[in-house]
This record gives sequence, C-alpha cells and structure tokens, in this order.
Amino acid sequence: MPAVFTRRTLLLGALVAPVVAACSSDKGIDIGAMIDGVLAPELRVNAADLGIETTDADAFWKSTRTVTELADATVAQAKPDERTDDAESVSTFLLYPAGTVWFTPLAAGGTGVLLYRDNDKAYRRHNRFLGPSLFWGSRLGGYRSAGVSNGRVFRGGGSGVGK
Repeated sequence: MPAVFTRRTLLLGALVAPVVAACSSDKGIDIGAMIDGVLAPELRVNAADLGIETTDADAFWKSTRTVTELADATVAQAKPDERTDDAESVSTFLLYPAGTVWFTPLAAGGTGVLLYRDNDKAYRRHNRFLGPSLFWGSRLGGYRSAGVSNGRVFRGGGSGVGK
C-alpha cells in the first residue's frame, strides 16, 4: 500500500508542479535595484526634481550622463525584451516583464530615468512613441495571465482592424 500512495503522490506532484510554476508571480529582475546599480553613486529623486510631467511613474533618478550612455549601461546589466529609441524626443524606452524604464533628456541638462512597474501604464502614457514599435504592445499580454489587466483584456497595439 505505501508504494501505491507514493506513486499517486508523485503523479499528483508531477501534474501540479507545472501549474504552480506557471502561476508564480516571479517577474525576473528587480529593475529598481538594477538601475540603482547602473546609476551609482547617483541617487533617486522626487518627480518634481526632474522638471517634467511624471505623475504616473513609480521611481525617478537624475543623472549627468546621456540617455544613450545610461540605456546602454542598463542593457549591459539585463537585456530587455524590447528597446525603442525615439529620435524625435531623444528618449529611450526599455521593456522588461517587471516594468518599463524611460530615459529622457532634461531641459536643465542631464537625463531623467523613470521606472513604471506597470507596463500597461507606461504603454498608455507613451503610446505615441511605443505604439509604432512592431512588438511592444503585443508583448504586454504575455506578461500577465490570460492577457487580462485590471479586468480588461489587452488587445495589442496597432490599428483597430479585426479587433
């Protein structure tokens, strides 16, 4: 009888383990800690210190380095799923499962670095730049179970044709 119990237990474990793994909330790296490391010894700042409209980001940094230097240093630490360099505003956006990082030049000089822990929020806020990116919007649905966020199904970027 103990052998039957053991086989059943193993079978049940084999069936349950992949489901538990798929439902885990692990989103990979801690983006805030990674950016802290890239920007060391520079420290986090408040939104008002950047002098730009930043009411919806979760963390802010200010640096004397350029947008490209900071974005490249961040990519060297952890490769993003997507990178968008916006020539018009000279900004760079990096997409990770755990959040979006925005590097933007500041009017007073230097670079502002903003972290959105909610990728949907970043996509909505910066859709003008991120929307034309071929894969940016379509990746977001894969970061959450069944492509649902806040009770709404994410239907991807691009035109409304076929939606």
